[in-house]
Amino acid sequence: MSPGPAAAPPVPAVPPAAMPVPGRPGADAPSGAPAPGRGVWRIGWLPRSLAARTAIFLLLALMLVQAAGLLIHALDRVDLQRF
Repeated sequence: MSPGPAAAPPVPAVPPAAMPVPGRPGADAPSGAPAPGRGVWRIGWLPRSLAARTAIFLLLALMLVQAAGLLIHALDRVDLQRF
């Protein structure tokens, strides 16, 4: 008599994306709990390194200051052309 169909492997209760990654901080934390030292909210497009986040922040701040300066300069030129 042949054995029946092979049993399917057990399905984990937690989806793979929510499982902790071995070797990372908080790997022993229960899934769903934030890793120690990290907040609950994480912006996905920001880099993980402090240097890269600082560089992006400084570039965005420089763009904002340059745009404000260009706007002030353009409005001043328009104001001078009226007279």
